[in-house]
Amino acid sequence: MRRAAGARTAFGGRGAVSHRSRDIRTPMPVPTSPGWLAACPACGSRELPQPSHAPQTCTDCGAAIMVCALRDGEVVCLPQSVDSVELVRKVGEGGMGVVFEGRNGPSGQPVAVKILHPRLAQSREMVARFHREAALLMTLNHPHVVKIIAHFRWGQNEALITEWLPGGNLKGMLEQMRHWRQQMPFSWGVQYLWQASCGLDALHKRGLVHRDVKPSNLLIGADGRLKVSDLGLARPLGREQSDLTQTGAFLGSVRYMAPEQLDDSSKVDDRADLYALGRTFYELLTGQLPQEAWLPPSRLNATVPVEFDAVIQRLLAREPGNRFADVAALQAALHRFSFRPGPSGSAAPVSTWQKMFAPAITGILGILGGFYLAAVLLLLVRPFGSPRAKPAPVEGVAQSAPTPPDSQPPPATSAPAPPNRTAAPKPAPVEGVSQSARTPPDSQPPPATSAPTPPNRTAAPTPAPAKGVAQSAPDQRPSLPPPRPASLRQMEQIPAVTSVRFSPDGRRVATGSDDKTARLWDAEKGNLLQTFQGHTDGVRSVAFSPDGRRVATGSDDKTARLWDAEKGNLLKTFQGHTDGVRSVAFSPDGRRVATGSADKTARLWDAETGNLLKDFQGHTDWVRSVAFSPDGRRVVTGSDDKTARLWDAETGNLLKTFQGHTDWVRSVAFSPDGRRVVTGSADKTARLWDAETGNLLKTFQGHASWIRSVAFSPDGRRVATGSADKTARLWDAETGNLLQTFLGHTDRVHSVAFSPDGRRVATGSLDGTCRLWDVETGQEVCQWWSLKTRSWWGFQTQRWVVLTADGWYDCDGSQMTHSLVRHYDQATGRELSPEESKTYFQPDLVRKALSGR
Repeated sequence: MRRAAGARTAFGGRGAVSHRSRDIRTPMPVPTSPGWLAACPACGSRELPQPSHAPQTCTDCGAAIMVCALRDGEVVCLPQSVDSVELVRKVGEGGMGVVFEGRNGPSGQPVAVKILHPRLAQSREMVARFHREAALLMTLNHPHVVKIIAHFRWGQNEALITEWLPGGNLKGMLEQMRHWRQQMPFSWGVQYLWQASCGLDALHKRGLVHRDVKPSNLLIGADGRLKVSDLGLARPLGREQSDLTQTGAFLGSVRYMAPEQLDDSSKVDDRADLYALGRTFYELLTGQLPQEAWLPPSRLNATVPVEFDAVIQRLLAREPGNRFADVAALQAALHRFSFRPGPSGSAAPVSTWQKMFAPAITGILGILGGFYLAAVLLLLVRPFGSPRAKPAPVEGVAQSAPTPPDSQPPPATSAPAPPNRTAAPKPAPVEGVSQSARTPPDSQPPPATSAPTPPNRTAAPTPAPAKGVAQSAPDQRPSLPPPRPASLRQMEQIPAVTSVRFSPDGRRVATGSDDKTARLWDAEKGNLLQTFQGHTDGVRSVAFSPDGRRVATGSDDKTARLWDAEKGNLLKTFQGHTDGVRSVAFSPDGRRVATGSADKTARLWDAETGNLLKDFQGHTDWVRSVAFSPDGRRVVTGSDDKTARLWDAETGNLLKTFQGHTDWVRSVAFSPDGRRVVTGSADKTARLWDAETGNLLKTFQGHASWIRSVAFSPDGRRVATGSADKTARLWDAETGNLLQTFLGHTDRVHSVAFSPDGRRVATGSLDGTCRLWDVETGQEVCQWWSLKTRSWWGFQTQRWVVLTADGWYDCDGSQMTHSLVRHYDQATGRELSPEESKTYFQPDLVRKALSGR
């Protein structure tokens, strides 16, 4: 149904608009000289720090500033905070502005801060476009349109504050799929298409045409919901002449423009947006833009049904009259299609492909370097066990089957989803499109995965095999190569490493892998010493016995196994669990092995005989983490049932239940004296408990997303937490007060550890870096390795060591060495030479080698 020409949206005067009823402000005069770009906004000094993505301090006046290098080579210096909003880091730069991640108010709510490009700020037309975008967003309140928070001046420039969407955009997802030669499953693509059409419909019903629909303007929220953004080029429908000048009439992306928009952009209507939407989703499903004689998407992507070709054909019709008349007509076609029975509307049966990718798709919100969706395909080979993102449920589209509120929709299988299972968002189910069966949270991954909101998480549908990717035999999992940094040379590839541990003497490293094996490596030479083969599914956890002579492994094949570290022989198989074993731990005396399983139990085994000693029953969901107390008399377990429990290791009796968390308990740790237990949860809190009474002592609140790792300082006075909100925090264990917030990571922080002297905290993140922080000042001391993969590391005397999930890399990148690990001086961050490493190497003082579990 066409809307009357000349519909208008009033955006008032040039001033601030905000949902907080901010007073309208008059913009400051735009400077005519570009010199102000590289001067401190507080004192005018031009003696500035080197450009960085993170906040800095003016060397003259001490003001907090952001010094950023722009694409055109200019350097801009901005106030680090205005009113209650603080800039955290630069995340991107578009045609009209620079985008930062920010924090709003005392709560630290993540926001996106879009600041008009300083050069464009000198153009009245561009300032007017920027104001128009703010005004349009203020008039809209729709779940598929980006929400505005405020619009005001940022120093000498215009700023737009909007909600923070950590899922990145479809462009980032597309780039990663191309990198890995993968294609988006149709079941996901059609859900994103539906949601994008809902957002455009909200604009069209207000008489607006977006005019710049493209992958980078379709953003993904923490809940997986797709939202339309960047309304700077939106204009009233049927408007023959803009109030703005005709300069920049072709602003936008020609690659996605409708033919009539190229001919005369003043006469386009909402069908031009549908054309751009068609080009966008053709590219998303096939990996290429449609050319003059394009192939039907079903010919390029095996998951696309032939019937969908007709939908794309109408969207891409050259003549507007041959396209869908409006969004409602498109949605009717999608709705009818989604109800279609048979092969085109159902998912493939559970297969090797599903077994490999369903676990790995769990983190679809973790885009690297601030664009979380870049991790979508990275995590296809990195099952991290973190909440997954998927497109959020779309309004008006029923799910193919009722899904219990706390369960995940079954993924491509008829197996019922166990109760009380939630996971982070992915594309919401569209009617008639089968969803894949639940995957264990820790055999799952995000890339696109970075800070998902834990509640209502659902399993991601299993992508169908993409053309060009070889399939393996039923019991094999094909692996794709991880990204390799250009400056480092890989020594040996390790498929999908899931767990890493150092031997007590520090001379060997054990790894668990998704290829069903565990491996033992020489830590000095990097040589492979043993391959422990026998598991029939991925190995999720490894542990050394205290004497280093044995290695325990836990696997998704429902068993734990004990191996001779010298000979590689299988010594014992601990059988009895009815689901995957997620965690293994040796007692301090090495005589017992504890296991935690997705079958909701933890078990204690005799390491000599293999006999079951105790069965800790009581949890109502997966047991993710197990740990012995320092004296070995107690075992603590963390579970997805939102509790941690303390058990008597001798009798098997339940001693205490630590209740209070409102989501999964991801990590547990004893204090050095064994009197307290700290737990980290997906409910965004860490809690401190009295191990004797079970009483809650403190709640550490402040993280904006789930907590993945917790650690006590050596003196037990402080607690460190690492979170999916990309920060680590330091807390006073006695008062519960926040002592420091370590800001700088651009992706989830999955591991934290204290140095032996307690003066430093090290953090490992999915952004590929490990960073060292000063406990007293909260300042970053140094960082290493901008690798787009996961890292494991541990402290030792005077230094710490790092390894990566990609494999072992040499130190200088110019010649092969035999170093398995890198050694760094704690105080300076300087990498030690192999000779220095040998001199300082004190294996018995290895504090931790974290695998992120």
